[in-house]
Amino acid sequence: MIYCFDTCRDSIRTLPVLQHDPDNPEDMAVGEDHAADEWRYACMSRPYRAKVPPKKPRGRNIFEMTMDEIWALRDRGPGPTRI
Repeated sequence: MIYCFDTCRDSIRTLPVLQHDPDNPEDMAVGEDHAADEWRYACMSRPYRAKVPPKKPRGRNIFEMTMDEIWALRDRGPGPTRI
C-alpha cells in the first residue's frame, strides 16, 4: 500500500544497501539511514487494520414481539429488563 516513484532517488539509492546492526536490531549498522527512517515512520503512522463486521444487536426487537410478550415484560416490574 506504499508506492515508490522514480523521483524517490534517496530511497532507491540507500534502501537496497542497508544492513541491520547485529547488536541493535532496530538500528542500521552503518551508512545513511534517513530514507529508511522515513519509510518506517510512514508505515507505523498508518497501520493496517482489518475491517471488523458490525456486532449483531442483542435481544429481540420490540416490534417483532407479540403483545403477550410485551405484557409479560411489563408485569415483571421496575428494573433493568432485557428484551
